[in-house]
Amino acid sequence: MANDVDNLVLEQLRVIRPDIAELKRHAASTNVQLASMGPQIGALTTAVCGGRSDIEELRRRLDRVERRLELADD
Repeated sequence: MANDVDNLVLEQLRVIRPDIAELKRHAASTNVQLASMGPQIGALTTAVCGGRSDIEELRRRLDRVERRLELADD
């Protein structure tokens, strides 16, 4: 009886072994994808911050032009 239970457990373990291997491959692939996203997110953050500073610079220049032309609302 105990031998039958052992065989049943071993049989089930053999059945799920390929599924576990597939899950490991999928997890490894996901880790690679996530690792490659880090530098991309960093580059996007830099671009957004750079764009904001460019906009701020243009805003300051426009304010200065408006003041010189006496178009600014004080």
